[in-house]
Amino acid sequence: MGGARRNRKSRNEADESYFVSMTDIMIGMLFVFILIIMYFSYQLKIQSEAQDDYAQSATDHRTQILDELKDYLEGNGQIKIEIDAEQGILRVPEGVLFDSGVADILEGSNADFFSAKLAAAFAAVIRCSVLNEGLKVFDGSEKCRSKNVNRAFIESIFIEGHTDNSPIRGGLRGNVKINSNLRLSARRATNTYENMIAKKPVLEAFKSPKNEPVFAVSAYGKTRPIDTNSTSSGKANNRRIDIRLLMYIPENSAALFDYRKRLETFYELN
Repeated sequence: MGGARRNRKSRNEADESYFVSMTDIMIGMLFVFILIIMYFSYQLKIQSEAQDDYAQSATDHRTQILDELKDYLEGNGQIKIEIDAEQGILRVPEGVLFDSGVADILEGSNADFFSAKLAAAFAAVIRCSVLNEGLKVFDGSEKCRSKNVNRAFIESIFIEGHTDNSPIRGGLRGNVKINSNLRLSARRATNTYENMIAKKPVLEAFKSPKNEPVFAVSAYGKTRPIDTNSTSSGKANNRRIDIRLLMYIPENSAALFDYRKRLETFYELN
């Protein structure tokens, strides 16, 4: 009888010991699992912050580029250029490139002179922020390294044509096919682009980190006014050429990591 009780007691103690051991193991596994979750959460936080930091540095570099372009273009004080740093826009108002109802750039005209100056400004200012065909920095000099410390590069530069909402009846003088504001804005943007490339062919060689030409053309007609169309001054403000800079920003943390590995090859001298 006593032996049976001792055996039961021993079995109970063994069961309790087994249960305690399993509990300790489960608690240990839970602790390890929590540590793993915390580690990966921390890594995701670091990666997200790194991407945010890079995006901000690219935006800051774009503002620096816009300021330098503005200073270059306003050098003699005869031309007033606007910049919208938040949107990354250098704004060329009406009359600097085109008068109302005009889309062509005639040789020797004020528009021809200014588009040449515009081309020279971009050729001088952005060479540290673009790549060449071989995905090396276009200008890999020490001066450019120090100027573009955060290694931010341009993805696209859109030359945008905009108009007011006044209808075009019968087409433009000399070109009846331009019979809408959209076509007018497209022709102005295209002519500006082509004249800039003609003045500074090197602009065509400027590439993005995606190995694509940075310069492109877009047209919006009357659809993106920046002022009212109910007054003559408002309409004049809406008739403009905007040059919009978009910086290259990797789409996720993995792409940013890969991009940073490629950055060193960007800076190899040609």
